[in-house]
Amino acid sequence: EALSEVRTAVVGMRGASLAFEIDKARQALTAADIQAEISALTTDGFPAQEAVLAMALREGVTNVIRHAGAKRCDIRLEPSAKALTLTIADDGSGAGRLVEGSGLKGMRARLAAIGGALDIRSGKTGTRLVATAPLSSANGETAS
Repeated sequence: EALSEVRTAVVGMRGASLAFEIDKARQALTAADIQAEISALTTDGFPAQEAVLAMALREGVTNVIRHAGAKRCDIRLEPSAKALTLTIADDGSGAGRLVEGSGLKGMRARLAAIGGALDIRSGKTGTRLVATAPLSSANGETAS
């Protein structure tokens, strides 16, 4: 299912706009009375990676709002020569009690389908989710 979503996003039939999701995240966090600090650098030219990270952002922010009990959420999107990295960190009541439900499992599967990775750490000072989408395919070709 996750691979199918990635393929659909790549051909543009259901592609999520990362810029749109960043704006929605800001609005949703504000509506939930969670202070949002968002730093996102331009990432044009990588539709598959952006679509997967847009879905990860949506799921990650939903989890912050529903489960974290956070007062603050920092979102950072950083492109490098090799990858796009999305970090969502909150100051909620993580305390190591992370339960990986279907949303996080789907996120992990979508990232894996494009050769990416998901790292989640939950502790007394909140939860930090890092989604990495490589800018080259599994066979070494640069994504375009």
